[in-house]
Amino acid sequence: MIRKLVKIVGGNATDISDVPYQVSVVINGNTLCGGSILSQDWVITAAHCIYNESATSIVVHAGTNIWYSGIPYGVSRVFRHQDYDPNTYINDVALLLLVNSIQYDSNTFPRQPIALAETLPADGTQVLVSGYGDTSENGNLATTLMSVYVNMVNVDSCNTSYAGEVLDGMFCAAAPKKDSCQGDSGGPIVYNNTLIGVVSWGYGCANPQYPGVYTSVPYFYDWITTIYTATNNDLV
Repeated sequence: MIRKLVKIVGGNATDISDVPYQVSVVINGNTLCGGSILSQDWVITAAHCIYNESATSIVVHAGTNIWYSGIPYGVSRVFRHQDYDPNTYINDVALLLLVNSIQYDSNTFPRQPIALAETLPADGTQVLVSGYGDTSENGNLATTLMSVYVNMVNVDSCNTSYAGEVLDGMFCAAAPKKDSCQGDSGGPIVYNNTLIGVVSWGYGCANPQYPGVYTSVPYFYDWITTIYTATNNDLV
């Protein structure tokens, strides 16, 4: 089976004003991932999206329903989790320090931060995932921002489906004929207006046997906050 580098399947067109924390992360002008605004200077995404990429190859687009539009922000520094493993996707989280600060707006180009969750919701809880990715497995990128509700899946059950590949710091979510997919990687999965996870990987898109797998924000809460609350002089 091939891991998806996760678009939204089975979802609905969504206005950026409903998910103003959503951004697109464009690498070398053509590779697409998602991300979320944490503060005026920081965006969170998946480590696999920017693996071995330089900051100058990445542009973040905010406040838009179309991934290549909106307001572009250059990236000055990339902080990929130091223990990320591209073979297992463990520790699949990264932070981007922007060149210019995001000016929050709720009007023409909606841009707002999202708070970090400190705990995951219970199994079965409905959560929202959004992105600009494919609308079907191996399909085409969406023409507009999409979102879909999925449900938290018991990790042990999910790990059984994946034969032990769901590792520490990961959780699962799924719903019939609904999922994230290629191009959504790094984007937000949200509960109660808090960021609970980052789109990471899975087998196929909306495959009933294999839920989507996400990086847990609560698991990495200390790692994330240690970096993005530091001053530039503290960053190494």
